Amino acid sequence: MQTIEHYLNAASASLQNGQLNAALKYAGEATKLAPKHPHANYFLGVALFQSGDAKSAIKAFRKAVKTDPNNAGFQNALGSVYQAQGKLNDARQCFIQATRKKPDFAGAFNNLGVVLKQLGQLSAAETAYRKAVSIQADYGDALNNLGLLLQDMRKLDEAIVCFERAVASGQCQSKAHSNLLLTTNYSATIDPETVASLHKRYGDALISLHGPENQTLRQARGRKNLKRIGYISPDFRTHSVAYFFEPLIAAHDHTRYEIFCYYNHPRQDETTIRIKQHADHWRDVAGLDTEALIDQITGDKIDVLVDLSGHTGRNRLDVFARRAAPMQVTWLGYPNTSGLETMDFRIVDAVADPPEISDTVNTEQLIRLPEGFLCYGGDPSVPVASDPPCARNHYVTFGSFNNLTKVTPKVIDTWAGILKAVPDSRLILKSTRINSHEARDLLHSHFSELGIDRQRIQLYANIPSVKEHLALYNEVDIALDPFPYNGTTTTFEALWMGVPVLTLAGQTHAARVGTSILHHIGHAELIADSVVAYQTLASELASNRDRIGQYRAGLRADLQNSAMANAKTFAVHFEQALESAWRAEEQTPTGGKPQ
Repeated sequence: MQTIEHYLNAASASLQNGQLNAALKYAGEATKLAPKHPHANYFLGVALFQSGDAKSAIKAFRKAVKTDPNNAGFQNALGSVYQAQGKLNDARQCFIQATRKKPDFAGAFNNLGVVLKQLGQLSAAETAYRKAVSIQADYGDALNNLGLLLQDMRKLDEAIVCFERAVASGQCQSKAHSNLLLTTNYSATIDPETVASLHKRYGDALISLHGPENQTLRQARGRKNLKRIGYISPDFRTHSVAYFFEPLIAAHDHTRYEIFCYYNHPRQDETTIRIKQHADHWRDVAGLDTEALIDQITGDKIDVLVDLSGHTGRNRLDVFARRAAPMQVTWLGYPNTSGLETMDFRIVDAVADPPEISDTVNTEQLIRLPEGFLCYGGDPSVPVASDPPCARNHYVTFGSFNNLTKVTPKVIDTWAGILKAVPDSRLILKSTRINSHEARDLLHSHFSELGIDRQRIQLYANIPSVKEHLALYNEVDIALDPFPYNGTTTTFEALWMGVPVLTLAGQTHAARVGTSILHHIGHAELIADSVVAYQTLASELASNRDRIGQYRAGLRADLQNSAMANAKTFAVHFEQALESAWRAEEQTPTGGKPQ
């Protein structure tokens, strides 16, 4: 008969080797010999949790904790299962106990920070993350998590430093590189050339990691008719990317092209079902590693592979670094260059990306669509209110429903100046990140410091219903576009609901999306070229309520009559652009690429 030590050693070795069935067997045998043995129950809990049986894992970890309550590792493990089940308060208590039992337990402090952030306790989460990093200076995951938290708190420069340290640590399991690059788009303190250089540096590192590039595929571009177009994204679901992709895939010429969708996310919803119905071929690829996904794409003989993510979550730039198709294109999901020399083209337009400011800061050759690089499919079932809210309120309401990270201190300063210039006006802010008392207090405090009473600021968190979300625009007279990272979906939504959007034209793609949208629907009068002009536009429009009413009555039609809401026209432009690029000789964009 084998000893308890034999089964414990076998269970531990099996877990290290990823052999879950063997681990379950050996840990189970150990608990039969010694039902209360703490390590036997701990190994059983780990094996159960990794096998997907969280409920049984909790029972096992509880037994381990009960037998050995001073073991910080057991407390941490139990907290991890509670967290996975959404039992955040239970998880928090476990992680607190783990840090008390072992004050130098960096992992438990990191886990505690994650839970505290989920609970909306931002300052406490920051303290926990900083404690983890003080214990282990090169703790890449804790540095990355701290960077994400600071980004949410709009401390962008500090966030960038954390991401840089996470990358330098070489020990970060998350895509800290991409988090770093995404955050640079929010910053008004980093010049475009530096941002471009950072993207290029990361692109080179990614190619070095996953290369070499498939030269045979590269040389195959244009040698036959373009037939198979593949799109890869984690956002074929209720997501802003889907609002613009769904009209395109529905309007594609399916008699001429075979459309493949590579979906890199495990969750599916009604939007997923609709997009899937428009695809000629659908591939669920969330579980595939780099090699397996490349094999899938090359096996499908894709001619043009289109990235819809850039440096956002769950991107598959690893595949593009290796090259999985003769022509590789990035579009829509990210407001900057991929930084990859293996990404051949980026689809934009001449207003969002004028040649004189964009060609030298992109590793890709830019394809400029003639009537805008976006196409929006609005919901016609949500009516526009017949009158703007100022007609009944007798005061003007400004609004912004953007990602709160875009609402930087500079933006708040500017908006506070507008509120001061327009007596009795109000400001509605809506964001999923206004989900806690602390997040609300931070916003109110900033406006209060600038002399704006908190009663003039209305805050809304997430509204799950898309129709109710759109209906909230009926409470807004004038929408304010943030800068230097403009809104996109929110701008289209506001215009769809008859709300004029004021934007500030900048010097990057992210800072010119609002300019592109307004230009292409024929309302360039809403574009400012300086902060002062932006504030002046706001106060002048606020004083002209008849004009606000005219916008309310006509903006949806103006949008519908543009190519930006005409899926058939947009699809033709998109397909023509791909065909032209497919046949073109390889060339370097005017002005060269960033060095």
